[in-house]
Amino acid sequence: MSKNHIILSTSYRNETVERLKVELKRTRHRLLYLLPWEMSSLLTDYSKCKSRKDTYQWLNNTVQQIIDSVPSRSEERFNSWVQERVKCPLCNSAPNSPYYYDGFTLPEGLRRHLVGYGNIQQCLFTETAEKLALDYWNEKFSEMETKIEIQKQQDLRVRRQNESLFKITPFEEVLYDEHLWGKIPRNEDQLNWAEHRLSELGFLKITEERRISWLDEYENHVVYADIRGNGRIDFSVWKKPLPKRTTNPNKYRVLSFYFLDTWKNNLKQKYEAQLTKF
Repeated sequence: MSKNHIILSTSYRNETVERLKVELKRTRHRLLYLLPWEMSSLLTDYSKCKSRKDTYQWLNNTVQQIIDSVPSRSEERFNSWVQERVKCPLCNSAPNSPYYYDGFTLPEGLRRHLVGYGNIQQCLFTETAEKLALDYWNEKFSEMETKIEIQKQQDLRVRRQNESLFKITPFEEVLYDEHLWGKIPRNEDQLNWAEHRLSELGFLKITEERRISWLDEYENHVVYADIRGNGRIDFSVWKKPLPKRTTNPNKYRVLSFYFLDTWKNNLKQKYEAQLTKF
């Protein structure tokens, strides 16, 4: 096969893929427009989301409005021994069961069908609207999010060049608020309190230029402490000898555990008991 033929084949394939994407998007829109105007408008208002955060609740809020639009059969709704059921107001389907041909329970059964929860097949129309919404949001927000992420990484590099770094493992140095995974960083008083607790456990604070670490060192292993996150102190135990660099740091970690700040009794004994586990 010639080089020109390969280039033409690749170009044709790319053009075909783009054409099919456009046709799929058009078909999805046409499907939603088969619904009554009120429902199609509701399922295509995802463009009103002004940020990625707004998108997180869009489907749930839309589904709730659909459920609220279902006419009430009061004789069932007010009889506690009768479980009211309705068919989907969008696709007119019912559960795939001979026992529930009359519809989904209100409101939870219908909600699960509309959002596709669990093993319940999602409504064709809400599934289509969700896919259109995701494509729209990704196109709308991705460029802005990329710029924000680039700026964030630039700011991070500047901070790492100027602020103190906490060495929380033999191979990891982080800022005081970096990689906390949902934990809130301690303030200065809380850091001082945590340092005092570590000193009572026998840890030494090591400061080398801008690098800070808390170590409890033994002949065959060393324990690193991470006190940055408020509420608990995290410990990791590493076997010796340790290399200066490694592509597989977990190879040298033998134990991880933590102490909550609220723990007060027999901390030294509890700490020593942890070190006997490896």
